[in-house]
Amino acid sequence: MLDPALVMCHLDVASVEPGTEGAWGAQARCGDCSPFSGKIRDGEVWGRGALDMKAYCVAVLHATDALMRRPRGFAPARTLLLALGHDEEKGGEDGHGALAARLRARGVRLAALLDEGTPILAAGNPFWVDRHLRVLA
Repeated sequence: MLDPALVMCHLDVASVEPGTEGAWGAQARCGDCSPFSGKIRDGEVWGRGALDMKAYCVAVLHATDALMRRPRGFAPARTLLLALGHDEEKGGEDGHGALAARLRARGVRLAALLDEGTPILAAGNPFWVDRHLRVLA
């Protein structure tokens, strides 16, 4: 049995120093754009964390849904674990940190962990860019 792969992302956003909320929108020349409004102006979403990982999380869920809709009997070559965190911007102890502790306690070894940032993989790793689609498909 192959070791599982873990795909992580987070949905929280960085906090704003109390009392500076009004200045945030003013800097962007959007007086009614508060840091957490998610206001759509000129076809763009304005708000803290509007770009940070949200599209990646949606892509992970979309890809997972596509895998689950494959013909009956299909199974990936390895187990895929998903982790959508809620506290990355404040250290991640209750979210991904708790998950790491649980996996460690259960003796789970990961073949790969994909998260925010650019993955660095050794040649020959089963998740090497030119082979990863066949491994997961």
